[in-house]
Amino acid sequence: MTEDKRLLLADICEEYFGISERVATRKASNGLLPVPAFRITGTRKGPLYVMQSDLDAHVQRQYEKAKKLNSQMRAAGLV
Repeated sequence: MTEDKRLLLADICEEYFGISERVATRKASNGLLPVPAFRITGTRKGPLYVMQSDLDAHVQRQYEKAKKLNSQMRAAGLV
């Protein structure tokens, strides 16, 4: 079994979600990110993390949606 890695939300939010750290933090506090975000410390000011496996699953879902759309467009003769 491989160990699931924690990733800092600040390090991945722009690349994977297209939003700034500030927006990502606000969305995380409202449960609006596509992956769960959490703090290890009990404070509200601690850094937010996401699990690598959750991010991988999100990326895979996005890929599958794009692949399906591409297939539908090809079948319809649009591409």
